[in-house]
Amino acid sequence: MNLSKGKDLLHRRVARKMLLLRLEADEEDSGDLIDCDNASHLSKTDKLEKRTVTLGDIEPVPESSPTTAPPPPPTACSKLMCIPS
Repeated sequence: MNLSKGKDLLHRRVARKMLLLRLEADEEDSGDLIDCDNASHLSKTDKLEKRTVTLGDIEPVPESSPTTAPPPPPTACSKLMCIPS
């Protein structure tokens, strides 16, 4: 066997192993989806994407005024001055 055929065979083996690992990971991630019909799963997904959610009595956050400055950042202290409680 010449060198290029050996490299080609090695590349194919590595590619096959990577594909098998990806397929195993996909099976683990999909969970119950393997057991259900693809068409019914897609219709459920479409319904979820189109659902509108109402948040109830949540008040919007007031916009910050350009004249109001944000609070100052906490002051840094050195290890000598800070005593753990």
